[in-house]
Parts: sequence; C-alpha cells; structure tokens
Amino acid sequence: LIVAQAADAVAKLASVLLIFFLVHRLVAGGFEGWGLSWRQLPRGVLLGILGWFIIFPWLVLVSSVCEYIVVHVFHTHMGVHETLKALETQPSFAASMSLFLLAAIAAPVLEEIFFRGLLQTMLCQPGWGFAAPRSEHDLHVRPSVAHRWAAILIVSAIFAAAHLMPAQFLVLFLLALALGYLYERTGNLWACITLHATFNSVVMTSVIFGAR
Repeated sequence: LIVAQAADAVAKLASVLLIFFLVHRLVAGGFEGWGLSWRQLPRGVLLGILGWFIIFPWLVLVSSVCEYIVVHVFHTHMGVHETLKALETQPSFAASMSLFLLAAIAAPVLEEIFFRGLLQTMLCQPGWGFAAPRSEHDLHVRPSVAHRWAAILIVSAIFAAAHLMPAQFLVLFLLALALGYLYERTGNLWACITLHATFNSVVMTSVIFGAR
C-alpha cells in the first residue's frame, strides 16, 4: 500500500510541477495571485487552523448522522479509506510514519493545488475556463456570486466522489465546501492546505492511537 500511495503521490507531483510551469499563464499575478507564495504562508496557516476549528464540529455531526443511517437503515458499515485500514493493522513505526506523511502532508498539498488552485480557479473564469478571453477586459471580469458558488459546488462534488467512499460522501462534500469557500474568501491556497492537512492529521492520529 505504501508503494501504491507513493506512486500516486509521484504522479500527482509530476502533474503539479507541470501546473507550476504554466501558472503564470493561468492566473494573474503568478503564485501571488494563486495564493501560494511564501509571503502568504503565515496568514494562510492561521486562517486554515481557524477554519478547522469552525468546520470540524460540523464534520463530526454529519459523520455521526451518516453512520447512524448507514448502520440502522442500510444495515452495513461505513467505508474506511485504504490508508486508515492499513494503519488499523498496526504496521511498523516506519510504515505508520510513511503513511501519515503521505496522507497528512503530501495528499493535502497535491489535492488542494489541483481541486482549489486549478479546477476551482478555472471554473470561476468567464466561460467556465473553456472560452478564450476576447479582450484584456475579460481577464479582469469577476464572475457573479452564483457563478462562483456553482464552481465551488461542482468541485466539491468531484472531490467527494473522487475518494470513492459513498458512505462518506456528505462528510467529504462538506469538507470540500469549506475548503472552496475558504479559498474563495481568502485567495490563499496555504489556508486550504492547512485546513485539509489538519483534518487528515486528526483523523489519522485518532486511528493510530485507537489501534494501539
């Protein structure tokens, strides 16, 4: 599983590196406009931690409701991510740390760059990112609130579905909504990465200690 996770991370990293080369053409202001400059890191970390404290109780509530419905209505169990399954089998310390670093650091960075930094940014453009700007004015036109929320909803649904965990769809969708809204309000990808990494870290830490 560690090899598969590492290979997946490498593939995502290669895609992200390609995006990095193109970002100055995708976003006005380059990394600063994208919300991923080093200058924006401290504020992003603070915003991400604050966002986690706000959204985490709601995630716990929705997760509890979903678990109750799955267990008592469908008479089955909530799906568990493969990484969490591996941690529950009590692997070695080195294996646990490798899985933790991949899921708690690498995955949030790569996923936020793709889902919020690239996909949400693209969908918020005129023509949903598929139409070439007709003039310099088009590059600076801010889409309507409805357009921006539609982009957040679409990306959130894709994010939740991409994890292939139907029973956890609503939880992941709510997390993605929070991440999308945070990016929309702050324009800071570090904030999204921090919130996502904190969520993954808390979940994985609870599994590690629960399995001991």
